[in-house]
Amino acid sequence: MFFHFVKKGDSLYKLSKHYGVSIKQLVDDNDLSSPNDLVVGQCLIIKLKNRSYRPSKGETLQQVANNNFISVKKLVDDNPYLKNMTTFTGEEKVMIDYDLDQKYNLGVNGYCYTDIKERPLSESLKYLTYLSIFSYRVNFDGSLNSIADEKLIDQALNYNVAPIMVITNTKENGGFDSELVSKLLTSSEYQEKLLNQILTTLKSKRYYGLNIDFEYVNPNDKDNFRVFVNRVKNRIKPEGFDLSIALAPKVSSTQKGLLYEAHDYEELGKIVDRVIIMTYEWGYTYGPAMAVAPLDKVRQVIDYAKQVINPKKIYMGIPNYGYDFILPYDKTKAAKSIGNKEAVDLAIKEGAEIKFDETSETPYFHYKKDDVLHIVHFEDPCSLSRKFNYAIDSGIGGISIWTINQYYRPLSLLIDYYFTDKKVIDRD
Repeated sequence: MFFHFVKKGDSLYKLSKHYGVSIKQLVDDNDLSSPNDLVVGQCLIIKLKNRSYRPSKGETLQQVANNNFISVKKLVDDNPYLKNMTTFTGEEKVMIDYDLDQKYNLGVNGYCYTDIKERPLSESLKYLTYLSIFSYRVNFDGSLNSIADEKLIDQALNYNVAPIMVITNTKENGGFDSELVSKLLTSSEYQEKLLNQILTTLKSKRYYGLNIDFEYVNPNDKDNFRVFVNRVKNRIKPEGFDLSIALAPKVSSTQKGLLYEAHDYEELGKIVDRVIIMTYEWGYTYGPAMAVAPLDKVRQVIDYAKQVINPKKIYMGIPNYGYDFILPYDKTKAAKSIGNKEAVDLAIKEGAEIKFDETSETPYFHYKKDDVLHIVHFEDPCSLSRKFNYAIDSGIGGISIWTINQYYRPLSLLIDYYFTDKKVIDRD
């Protein structure tokens, strides 16, 4: 699969002739709102089978792989003479084969809210391994708030997708509650009540397993949190249920901050079946304008995680959204969450040029509205492809999408292109 960055003067007609693909395919694959509207810098999926490429002098294997939107492993597999090379002299020619002889066996988790619409759900279930339904809110006394999840579980099971129960320490009006976790972790009575409700729900609603998403846990509760997770394991694993945990993105065991300190990668990683690392939200609602998931920072997190957690347990978080930030930065002004397709449509409407930052390996653009300068950071097929190729090269167990509520066709196409349809349940 190749990607084309739209240049001035490009049209779908010209691109269809140049690449030998139909206009309809270009429109469908890229979920274009209008075949007549393209914007400079827009990344388009082009389904090519192969092409030849001559690397420049000094280019590295990683750079050549990035420039051609494939993994280093794929590049070397298709050009075995590159096995012992690090840089190119400028004399070599490599064959870039976009037909995958064998897809990669990575699992795919997708988080969803209970209000997800039919199309994004049904399209996503075609490629998911796990559907994590967000979420059962834990109360101060260890009880759980109920959610309308029955239909989602039914649909997941119909696609042989494993439904996952998610518990959180979220407040009723949003945000995460550190005090709630502290109270729960110091009360055997409340924990027992919670464990009983979890097990009852897992059984009665036909869940495959449990995902613990406790965020902003007080550092003083680090040991108690580990003991609690182990207690959950000892209660549900003998009953045949799977256990996973969502952890903040950290780069060392000594990283400071309320978000990080109680999330002990090494100890928690030993207990659970899967660790979903939330490698997103560097750019966030009230933060300075930046990419949601800069790949350079994602790499640092995963590279550290692999040192202390079995790599096959690691699922790398993938954001299915971006942010529209106001410039200059004002901590009192919230950025607006924006879908990836919506971001491109906005760039077209505002006549903005999309640019690609080679450090974060993500797209962005500027525009003005009512004399206020905006910058939009989002994901596109190119940035998602690079994240997937990194996941493949790093040897981790899978990826986790936050969230699948908003359908983005290029995301579905890329997952289908790179990964096998990995299932852990079979109802046939």
